[in-house]
Amino acid sequence: MNTTKITCLGIDLSSNKGDTVACLLTVHEEGQIIVNSPVTSCTDEELKRLIDGEYQKPKGAVEIFLKPHAIGIDAPFGWPTAFVEAVQEWKHDTWEGNANESLRDKLRLRMTDLYIRKKRGRKVKGQSQEGTSLLPFSVSADKIASVAMRAMSLLYRYSVQDKSGMTKINNQYFFEVYPAASLDKWTSITTQDGKKDVHSYKSGNHASETCEQMLKRICSALPQLSFNDSSDSKYCKSDHAFDALISALTAYAAIVEKTILPSEAKFDNLQFERPLPDLAKIEGWIHVPNAQLNEIFKI
Repeated sequence: MNTTKITCLGIDLSSNKGDTVACLLTVHEEGQIIVNSPVTSCTDEELKRLIDGEYQKPKGAVEIFLKPHAIGIDAPFGWPTAFVEAVQEWKHDTWEGNANESLRDKLRLRMTDLYIRKKRGRKVKGQSQEGTSLLPFSVSADKIASVAMRAMSLLYRYSVQDKSGMTKINNQYFFEVYPAASLDKWTSITTQDGKKDVHSYKSGNHASETCEQMLKRICSALPQLSFNDSSDSKYCKSDHAFDALISALTAYAAIVEKTILPSEAKFDNLQFERPLPDLAKIEGWIHVPNAQLNEIFKI
């Protein structure tokens, strides 16, 4: 792909505009990466203008808002196929017990969610059974369901039918991303007991300090990264802004083919009714980087 100039838009999508933040970055021919100030409290119309390259920059701002080649959205692009089929016609007469564990997983989690759990999940200390510290929320049984509905409205507006991100729509790619999974590959904080933590920047007394520490590590890996209008501090003050930045970086990784693809996913003991690439087109596919930042943004 010609990388003369690639612009990527990262969106940390929420069910309400107040927590929805967008980040636009541009990668230039010489390798320089320019990040605009975060666009906060995005309405549907503002997201449309950002995606269409028609966003009106604030008065006095120095940024240029170009039409993005890739859009990385932190939100589910679909629902588990088994859940959709179950809602249409329920066929299960038991629920509890180990024999139904696979059923419960498939109704709650998409194939891409299960892959994240398998690939990047870790046992959580103190739990009686295996859990993970990195597992996407259930789009069918958690509050993120309303975020998925807003994402579906956005995708419908742009006629996105292939939810895997493998099909270009009007010279743009739409990728589902999960910042925690990207951070797990690129940078994370190690807790006192030696475990990796990719969520500590979201809450707690030291959240902003942790976010700043993670951003410094990203900048260290990418010395060619710079922020317009000294906006780097703005990305540390809000976990939504920081997630939007990670979403934009992941969108670039996806467009230069540095993310894991559905065809590469392997499952040991779980069977699906459709080939994984076909399932990803329906349910969505979380694009997780398969390389470090300095490899992805190689000059």
